[in-house]
Amino acid sequence: MVLLLRVQRTNSSTSAMIRDAEALILGSPIYFGTVTGMMRCFMERLM
Repeated sequence: MVLLLRVQRTNSSTSAMIRDAEALILGSPIYFGTVTGMMRCFMERLM
């Protein structure tokens, strides 16, 4: 099963879905050789 999810804000149900996923594909525009600040914050919250 493939689930496409556009995440604007994270909550407990979103976190549970990400935690239970077998794979996670993230996409972000590149600014000055790095991802956006919003994506960076999101990735840091995942760790």
